[in-house]
Amino acid sequence: MQALTRPPFGRLAGKISVHTGEGEFFETVASGKLLRAIAERSTKPVSLWLLGGTLGSGKTWTLSWLVREGPALLSNTTRERWALSGFYFLPRGPPDRAFFEAFFAASSDIRTSILEGLRSRPVVPVSRGPYANVVRSALSSSKIWGVLCGQSSNFPKKRGRPALPSWLNPVTRMGVFIEFLRTMKDVGFSRLAILVDEFEATVATLGTKGVATLSHFLRQLHDEMESTSGIPHTQVVLAGTREVINTLYPPPSEGPVVRVTPPSVLVQALRDRLAPTHYLGEFTKKDALALADLRIGVARATRTSQRYIPYEEQAIVLAYENSVGNVRNFVTSLESMYDEALSVDLELITAEFARKVLRKRGLLR
Repeated sequence: MQALTRPPFGRLAGKISVHTGEGEFFETVASGKLLRAIAERSTKPVSLWLLGGTLGSGKTWTLSWLVREGPALLSNTTRERWALSGFYFLPRGPPDRAFFEAFFAASSDIRTSILEGLRSRPVVPVSRGPYANVVRSALSSSKIWGVLCGQSSNFPKKRGRPALPSWLNPVTRMGVFIEFLRTMKDVGFSRLAILVDEFEATVATLGTKGVATLSHFLRQLHDEMESTSGIPHTQVVLAGTREVINTLYPPPSEGPVVRVTPPSVLVQALRDRLAPTHYLGEFTKKDALALADLRIGVARATRTSQRYIPYEEQAIVLAYENSVGNVRNFVTSLESMYDEALSVDLELITAEFARKVLRKRGLLR
């Protein structure tokens, strides 16, 4: 009798992190295309673009894999040294502050690499002003790094050290971010991808007026990086649903125009800087069977008192066909089958049983 540590089809992803999906992700057709898109777009010094996908299409799962494996894979492809930082942010104040603090909080591994690079270089970089002082202090001081990560609102004072500029000033925040990128380039990083997950939540939190403020910040960020020399080629990828993409690119109205509302100048300025949207592609039948095989294998790998109930391949195919190419729907269907099979002490999850379960739970399409 083979046993499981848990049902093989639990929650697929969660929040973006280096550990999300670890040991369970495999490169799908869609994730391979996204990896190639990032590599190809890195030839431009600055690139800002949207990554579209439906809810449950696997964006967080894929972006977490990129944060974890992307630097090595992209370096092999492009022969450049890469860093990737992935996060989501929900502004409860200025959008730029939320963005920068989330970036630094997700970039502790980059900080470690910079420190190692600076220690191995005998030449100390020439001072570039107050923002360089902030970055150097943050690299060596966890308290100052904590301010960049949002743990405190301003920098601690230290006797004998020049006062650092206020973190509450948006000019300081932009200056520190740009200087951090310069320091990355100093130690050999030539490419940076910033992956912003759940952008639809960011936009929903801000509301209509806040979206204009966010758009203004992203435009400023693009222009500041574009006009700055000595930083890695940087791309900012904003991953969201089609609804958030329609917020920035409203579809043409099919009905008669009753009132003309001019588009926000700030949102239009951002649109003018966005590279073409990339959509996370189809979750294929081959992907589905591979995912099912992988997750069952992971679940069977360790000890538990719970026995393993196998699936007929046709039950898995039914779950895929019923998912309409959506990863989350696929996993939810398989999980429902397994829960029902345990409750009735079934020996095998057949296609017939699977269809009954999906119909019973209102999941059959």
